[in-house]
Amino acid sequence: MKIWLANKHIEKLNKFANDSFPLETGGVLMGYRSETGDYVVTHIVGPGLNAKHFPYKFLPDHEYQIKAIQDIFNETNHKSDYLGDWHTHPTGSCKMSWRDNKTLKNIACETLQYPPIMMIGSQSNNSWKYSANKYDSNYLFKFCRTTALENNIY
Repeated sequence: MKIWLANKHIEKLNKFANDSFPLETGGVLMGYRSETGDYVVTHIVGPGLNAKHFPYKFLPDHEYQIKAIQDIFNETNHKSDYLGDWHTHPTGSCKMSWRDNKTLKNIACETLQYPPIMMIGSQSNNSWKYSANKYDSNYLFKFCRTTALENNIY
């Protein structure tokens, strides 16, 4: 399985991350699953104006994100749907924290369509790197490394 991101989506993630640095930020990944089971990102939703950014956590503007999810879903005739969340660890690594694991499990309990993903960005040498995880039953299965994300452009 892979996550497919266009260059414009990586640039958008980087802009959100740089705008909030050195604090965490995040948002929502919208798109669809291909016939092969790959995740195809069609839209990046940001944190929203009322989001709270801290050095080691991020609280999204839920009202903004829910509206953005609904708008994208409707504008794309139900083709782009919620895939999962993304956020940054500006001074850490792309690895999931205990809080990230708990959040992804909670998202999975509320998501009916397919297992959600969580993408995490971290900064190294003034460059953002991303890693993604998919929730699968009672454990997390890492299926995509930074290099794969950067090379999977559609």
